[in-house]
Amino acid sequence: MDFWKRVRYNRTMKTIIDLQIQIFLLVAIGFFLARKGWVGDTTQKQMVDIVLYVILPCNIFRSFLDIGLTAEVVQETVLVAGIGFAMQLTYLVANRFLYRRFGGERELLMKYATLCTNSVFIGLPIIEEVMGTEALLYASIALIPPRVSMWTAGLSLFARADRKAMVKTLALHPCMLAVVLGFVFMGLNVNLPDALGRTVQGLSQCTTSMSMMLVGCILGKMDLRKLLDGSVFYYSFIRLLALPLLFYAVLRLLRVDAMALGVTVLIAAMPAASATAMLAKKYNHDTEYASKLVCVSTLLSLVTIPLFSVLLR
Repeated sequence: MDFWKRVRYNRTMKTIIDLQIQIFLLVAIGFFLARKGWVGDTTQKQMVDIVLYVILPCNIFRSFLDIGLTAEVVQETVLVAGIGFAMQLTYLVANRFLYRRFGGERELLMKYATLCTNSVFIGLPIIEEVMGTEALLYASIALIPPRVSMWTAGLSLFARADRKAMVKTLALHPCMLAVVLGFVFMGLNVNLPDALGRTVQGLSQCTTSMSMMLVGCILGKMDLRKLLDGSVFYYSFIRLLALPLLFYAVLRLLRVDAMALGVTVLIAAMPAASATAMLAKKYNHDTEYASKLVCVSTLLSLVTIPLFSVLLR
């Protein structure tokens, strides 16, 4: 390795280590706030709504404004969308046999947590930090298939849902609307007024801090002594290592370009969605076990995500 390659490698490692330290500190702050009782269940729900309905849409929308619409961009978005749908299909197939031996409540919750990951709260901030703002556009497109799965196959694991209601919820979700508006503004090459642009940018920059503190708040509600569960570690191995490594190997064999490969593999490497615990509570399933899946996979992802970040550099 020559001198300049060593310099670039060291800078990359420093960036990834600094990012993980930042994430750990933000999670620790959320954990502390929850333990002290300063952030209760009601406040957490309100924070989730603020992130989902205000901050993340601004983050997604801003990513479109930074890129001009070209044939290459269109080709790349179609590619990542196709990979995203292929990944969701893989999860559905894998769910048929990976967790069969656990049965009952645990099997159901593992299936949902495999299908639906925390790719929004954790994935988007990390993808932006590791791969740059441009990657957010492609990540937003790659997240459309998981959203479709979340409100269709995922929700059907818990309850029989009205298809029209699911389609309406998906279509009108602020993050989906942000994608549509982003394409419109990018295609028309429209610039926002300065005041509005700064507002969108300011809200967008809150994504990492708010998301990671929310994860810490979830951990803060758990009895950490109960987290040592073999089935949870098995799930975490599948979710955080086996599946993303499979996608990485296949996409490398197919010679998929670096941007599409990096975005989709990082999304695949995300831990269980916090919605796993929320839906378990809503539909009277094992909330404690669902929280274990979320908490343990999130903690372990602080180790596995940097490994994939290095692998993709």
